[in-house]
Amino acid sequence: MDIVGAGRHHRQCVVRLEVEVWAMEFRPVLVRSGLIVGLVSTVVVPLAFASPPAGAAPAATTTRTAVASWVPTGPGTPSVSLQITEQAGPLTSNLFFFVNENYCNTETNTAVFLSYSASGTERNRVFAVTPDLGAALLAAPKLSVNFTEQTAPECNTNGSDLTTVVSGPRKVSLFGLWHATGPATPTFPGEVVRPASAVLLASAPAPLTLANLGAPAFAQISQYTAP
Repeated sequence: MDIVGAGRHHRQCVVRLEVEVWAMEFRPVLVRSGLIVGLVSTVVVPLAFASPPAGAAPAATTTRTAVASWVPTGPGTPSVSLQITEQAGPLTSNLFFFVNENYCNTETNTAVFLSYSASGTERNRVFAVTPDLGAALLAAPKLSVNFTEQTAPECNTNGSDLTTVVSGPRKVSLFGLWHATGPATPTFPGEVVRPASAVLLASAPAPLTLANLGAPAFAQISQYTAP
């Protein structure tokens, strides 16, 4: 095996090992959801063998991004925005994560506003996108977020009389899978986008538990190559 081939083989082994290690963090959830086979077949294998999408050949300046968003469908279903960009391989990514839920406590006629937010790079996660943009995986079992809980004395508040009850760091667990549902389409010079479906298995402390997210309102996988 030549030096280039050896380096490629080493990187694939590192990616496979990291994915398997992170998957162990989610073992109870993965087993219940029947996703272990899908994880290996849709992400780990394509990372090694898939080809790039037409119209945007991979290069040193190429970044790949997965996006998903959820809108509230009723009580206990927060608004969620999630965007992750692979910067220099699966172990270096930039993440934007924002969750908010608003509701009225009818017993006390109090408006309640809950939110999580996180952005930037962090080492304790894995994010990988196949070169053909066919699938993407996020494993972040210990994501650091900032949690805020605010209240207002009346449910019909205009937001000017909010009181912060709690504000500080929390840990949440995220495991996301994206699967392309359509062909790669150039959108503007250097960018290719594929529509996708997505599932997010999330765990967070009360009162904002991230349960019952269901299917996202929007999801896609994209690639951008700088000129």
